[in-house]
Amino acid sequence: MLRQCELPIWERLRPWDTADLPLATDLLVYSRREWESLPQWNPKLAATLNQ
Repeated sequence: MLRQCELPIWERLRPWDTADLPLATDLLVYSRREWESLPQWNPKLAATLNQ
């Protein structure tokens, strides 16, 4: 989690190369504010990630 970030979410993923991982991977990079507000704008994803 980033303390803060002005880059759009898709730009934050560029430095991370997941191609060598042995399975398909979804990488999520959120700022603290986005993470804390996740339950309001995507409650299902927030609940899944909380598990």
